This record gives sequence, C-alpha cells and structure tokens, in this order.
Amino acid sequence: MQLCYTDFFISLELLIRVIRRSIKVNKHFYTVVCVSIAASLGLLNITYAANAPVNATADTAAQAKTAKVSGVAAANTASQNKTEGAVAGPYFGINVGSGGMYVTYIPDSTKDTIAYYDTQKGGFTVYGYVGYLWSFSKMPSLKLGLEGGYNYIQDTTYILNEQKWVYSGYAINLFGVVHYNIAGSGFFLLGKAGVAFVSQNLEMTGYGDSKSDLRQKFLPAVGAGLGYDFTKNFEANITVTHIQGTRADPVSYGNTSLSGGVNNVMPINAVTIGAAYHLG
Repeated sequence: MQLCYTDFFISLELLIRVIRRSIKVNKHFYTVVCVSIAASLGLLNITYAANAPVNATADTAAQAKTAKVSGVAAANTASQNKTEGAVAGPYFGINVGSGGMYVTYIPDSTKDTIAYYDTQKGGFTVYGYVGYLWSFSKMPSLKLGLEGGYNYIQDTTYILNEQKWVYSGYAINLFGVVHYNIAGSGFFLLGKAGVAFVSQNLEMTGYGDSKSDLRQKFLPAVGAGLGYDFTKNFEANITVTHIQGTRADPVSYGNTSLSGGVNNVMPINAVTIGAAYHLG
C-alpha cells in the first residue's frame, strides 16, 4: 500500500498556516504548535487510512491482471503444446496386442472332404520400436519421421487331418511415419508405410514324417493408428499393422511336401496398444 502524496502536502500546508497564525494571535505558542502538529498528523493518518483500501484494491487488481496475463500465457502455452503435440526428436516405445500369420481359409466346398481341421492363428504379438520425428514451423501439427522396430509373432498352427503345419517367426520393420496432431485436442493420427524383413520357419509333421523350412523375405508393410499426447513427451496409441505376404495353402497341398504354396511367407496382421516416450 502507498500513501497519497497530494494529501500529504495539503496536510503539511495546513500545518504551516496554523503555526503562522498562532504566532500572531496566540501567546501560548508552543501549546498551539503541539496541538497543530497533533491535529495535522491525525489528519495525515486519516488520509492514509482512507487511501489504503483504494491502493490495496489497485494493487490487488494489478496482481490479478498479472495473474490473468500469466494464466493466459500458460493457457496459450498449453494450447500450443496441444496443437503441436509430442515434441520432435528421438522416441521409443512398446506395443502389445493380438496378431499372427494367416494361412488360407478352408473353403466350404473342401470342408466336407476333410475329416478334421483346425486353425490356431497365433494371438499374441509384441512390437518394440525406436524412431525420430521432424517438425515444421509452418505446420506445427505435422511431423514426419523414420521408425525401426522388432515384431515378435506368436506361432500359427494349422491342422488338417493327421498333418500339422506350425509357422513361427519375427519381423524387423522400417517405416516412414506421418504424425498429425488434431489441433487443440491432444489426439493425433498416425500413418506408417515401409518394408519388413520377415523370417518365417515352418515345421511340418504327419503320417510319420517331419520336415522344416526357413524362409526370409522383404515384404511391404503399412500401419495406421490413433493416439493421445498426455504431455509433450508421453503418448499412448492403438495401431493396426499389416505385412503383405502370400497366404500358405496347405489345403491344395495336403501332404508334407515343401512344394507349392505350403511354404509361402505369409501375411502378418496385428492390432496393438502401447505407449511411447519422446525425448526432448
């Protein structure tokens, strides 16, 4: 709180006038001076008290204005973070979910001629990855990047009468990534496209015989997802990925021969949920 200096000088002038008058008309000079000083100080105190609430209100208003400006700045910063989403730079993450290799479906026309059949299409997959995103000043919501990862795939088993085919393997992916933040919401769209190095091992048993076959191949791969940026560093996402292989065809090759489509490198599909951390 601050004293009103205008009222101070008015009070001081009043004090001087009273003193001058007392010198001319009053023989009790010192008594009048002391009373005049006391009266002026009292007036000064009243003036200070009267102005203090106004000044306090002004100070409070100034503080409120400062807090409001700070709040607006903080809100703008938060809004900007929501708009821009995750910070550009390196990141790493892990996703888990359902997925596997997929063989040819058994057509209805063939089911009647088969004594027993069963397909167990995996069910569990893990994808660990690292990547790097680049941002653009003119389009803060858009980021482009590169991502590499390792995809574990649970075995897929195919049983036809007394024969069994077990497909197992993994994929090493290299993706180009598009990361687009939906302005002001915290949500983002995710797109991926690239190539996968797939290693597939096939174990075949039946009719007293067993054989194995290892195939490795580069295949096209794509992915799409939706995520949410909890902070500029931490995100969660749900992603669908597909590696374009060729379905195996044990039905057409109902024996333990490695010829034909039995040992094709199969397509891999997965739906996963996970989290990533962006450094920076």
